Amino acid sequence: MSIKQTKVFIEGHTLDKGNDGAATYLKNIYNIIIMQNKEYVFYIGSNNPKKISLLFGKFNNVKIIKYKFKNSFLRTFIDIPNIIKTNKINFAHFTYLIPFIKNKNCKYFVTTHDILFEDFPEYFPFKYRIIRSFFFKLSVKLADQVFTISNYSKKRIESVYKLNSDNICITSCAVSKDFIEFNKSKTSSKKYISNKYRINNFILYVSRIEKRKNQSLLLEQFLDKKLYLKNWKLVFIGSDSLKSDFLNTFNSLPPKIKKNIYWLYDIPYKDLINFYNACEFFVYPSSAEGFGIPPLESASLNVPTMCSNQTAMEEFTFFKDLSFNPRNYGEFSRTLNFMINNYKNIDTNLVKNKIIKKYSWERSANQISFFLKKV
Repeated sequence: MSIKQTKVFIEGHTLDKGNDGAATYLKNIYNIIIMQNKEYVFYIGSNNPKKISLLFGKFNNVKIIKYKFKNSFLRTFIDIPNIIKTNKINFAHFTYLIPFIKNKNCKYFVTTHDILFEDFPEYFPFKYRIIRSFFFKLSVKLADQVFTISNYSKKRIESVYKLNSDNICITSCAVSKDFIEFNKSKTSSKKYISNKYRINNFILYVSRIEKRKNQSLLLEQFLDKKLYLKNWKLVFIGSDSLKSDFLNTFNSLPPKIKKNIYWLYDIPYKDLINFYNACEFFVYPSSAEGFGIPPLESASLNVPTMCSNQTAMEEFTFFKDLSFNPRNYGEFSRTLNFMINNYKNIDTNLVKNKIIKKYSWERSANQISFFLKKV
């Protein structure tokens, strides 16, 4: 008698985009789940099969399906239901949005990283908020299992969308092995960045350009303290995703000042890690996050790290005196002054070890695998 094979569909369009939090989550968690469940077959939907092949092509139990449609509506409500039906999928895992007409033979999972637009409407366009509020709420209501990435997000989903907390499982983000096992010396990374980008002695911030990410706050402090006159450089790495005042300020700077400030995007992953490793210290002044991976990535490389203590980041207690409320200008300014004067003396190993102990991709992958075994 043949044994029925479990088939899992992963909605992977977010992996096509780049290295944002949602893509990092899927990439790290499913590399573990696929390896641990070799008896399952995993179907990954994508508009960029070549990129997916680079991420998961080493596994024999992975099938990559190219979507027929690039339009998100057609992909979600026509393409994916056909894929689930044709391939007799048992489980389908989505990010934020699931098809509203469900296949009765398939269990639907959704990972809702955050619903920040509900709590902080001032950071998001009206149309963005209305569309997501309707579709994300309906998705968590219809899903057979909801995952999210922090205690903060779980509480907000439960409260705002009136969802039973028993139906929400926390699968925290973590730091990838690429960072934890990175063995290049700080001196080597500095030389690499200096030779390729001609940047030295810099403060770093990695995140998408959005109002809530507060790039403007760090830039304003850099200018107010006239750090550009003290041989400091400032580097921002991240794509421009939502309208922010930051770019207007950045573009209007006089050339003598602007030459000390850099905005980079679409850089190679190798270069990103080297930028982290080469910076003098890292600053993460975001006002609102569902989790917040970049400060953990920097700290895992033994980089002195300043981090906001708001929303989900209130869990990052290991940053202690280097945490701050970004809405309090004076507090941020004092913390930045402290960092500038003391970054060479900070015990980065202590923070790194606490992060590795507290957050684990393996632990989160095991949580999802548990639900996959409920056939």
